[in-house]
Amino acid sequence: MNLLTNIKYKIMKKSILISILTILFLNSCVTLPKYTTFHYANNFKYLTEKGIFVTTASSVGFDYNAIGLLTAISKRGINESKNKKEDLTDLEKQEMAFYGRGSLSNTNRTIKQANIEDAFKELYKGLQEMGANGIIDLKIEYSYVTLPNSKIPLDEIKITGLAIKK
Repeated sequence: MNLLTNIKYKIMKKSILISILTILFLNSCVTLPKYTTFHYANNFKYLTEKGIFVTTASSVGFDYNAIGLLTAISKRGINESKNKKEDLTDLEKQEMAFYGRGSLSNTNRTIKQANIEDAFKELYKGLQEMGANGIIDLKIEYSYVTLPNSKIPLDEIKITGLAIKK
C-alpha cells in the first residue's frame, strides 16, 4: 500500500509540474502591446483662415444655399517627391522593407503617409471648384493599417460634408 501511494504521489506531482510548465510556456508566447496614451486634435485653421465657414453640426442658424456633398481623401501610397533614400523616415524604411524594395527601387520613390493637412487642402480645393464658402456636417474618418514592429500608420483619411454658400 505504501508503494502504491508513493507511485500515485509521484504521478500527481509530475502532472502538476507539467500543467504549471504548460501554462507558463503558453503565457510566455503572448506578448501584449506596449501601453501608450496619445491625443490629437483636428484644427480647422487652414480652412477658417481662408474665409471658409466650418462646423460639424448638421444645421446652422443662418440661411445658406446647399451646393453639394464633398469628399476629400488623403491616402497612403507611393510618393515620387523625395530624392534620396537617406531622407526617408524610419517608418518609411520599415514599409519599404515590408512591401519589398522591388517596387520602390528607384531612389526618388517612397511611401507617403496619409495626413490631415493634405486632406484639408484637397477639401479646400473642392470647395473652391464648387464655389462654396462653407461646409457643414463635417465628418472625418480614419482607416488604419498595422505593420509588424511599427507604430500604427494612417492608411486613409476621409473628410466629408455639405458644401454651402452663405
